[in-house]
Amino acid sequence: MQRFCIVIAAIMLILGISSSAAKTKTDWERDELRGKVKTLTVERVTFSEKFGQWEESARVQESVKTYDEQGSAMKMTNYADGVPSIWIIYSHDDSGRLSVADFSDSTGNMVGKEAYAYDSRGDLTEVTHYDRDGSLDQKVVFTFDNSHNATAYVVKGRLFV
Repeated sequence: MQRFCIVIAAIMLILGISSSAAKTKTDWERDELRGKVKTLTVERVTFSEKFGQWEESARVQESVKTYDEQGSAMKMTNYADGVPSIWIIYSHDDSGRLSVADFSDSTGNMVGKEAYAYDSRGDLTEVTHYDRDGSLDQKVVFTFDNSHNATAYVVKGRLFV
């Protein structure tokens, strides 16, 4: 289950970066935040109607993401049913782009790592995922047109256009 959560988080991250890598300068912009946000907390709540009145359930944390003074994401904690389950520590290159994401479980054990590579225009060209033992799990390779739009990607030898 944890591996599935990591893969889903990685795909969401990849899609966010690949469509906007050359257009944005900070993770604040990529996450569509305004101002110098230090912490972003995402909560889940449900509403139900009782006797014609809306009632709100208890709020449950989904994730907490922290940013540095330059707007780069530093750490994210994902929650399962309100309990911390996966920690992600982000590293950035000299241009402020995401270069490495280290994934740890609730006991602090590393469960995976992702390395990110970019072309000279700043487009994300590769995401390499490693398992907890450091072995290669998968590599995703992207190609882009002149407008920085992803035109194709390859996952485990399979081409998607």
